[in-house]
Amino acid sequence: MTTELLYRICTIGVLPAWLLLIVAPNWKFTQLFVHSFFIPILLGVLYIGLQATDDGATPEANPLTLEGARQLFATPKAFLAGWVHYIVFDLFVGAWVARDTLQQNINRFLVIPCLLIMIMLGPVGLFLYSIVRIIKTKSLVINA
Repeated sequence: MTTELLYRICTIGVLPAWLLLIVAPNWKFTQLFVHSFFIPILLGVLYIGLQATDDGATPEANPLTLEGARQLFATPKAFLAGWVHYIVFDLFVGAWVARDTLQQNINRFLVIPCLLIMIMLGPVGLFLYSIVRIIKTKSLVINA
């Protein structure tokens, strides 16, 4: 299987999970499929496999410099591993936001734009949700 095909499968494959978070966050299947470790484990195995089989690291690869960090993603497998890293953590945070919205009794229609933005711009979506949550709960503390 090519890295291009794996990229497409991963990118398109997480969209149903996002859709469930947006339209049916409290549904039993959403709980089972999205709010479990199923997706992180599946993508984690792929991530480990990509890292273990990527032999294209350059001598310039160094996470302590911008150019060196860029070199860490110079091969298709390394780039795909980085992309998997992004999508698994963005989805994990999106699932937390959906659960937190229910726990904090925040109108989910206020949160849908945050989740939609979070799909591709994770930190921006989390920032927006943070603002909504602070306004609605009147607290800066997450576990309040």
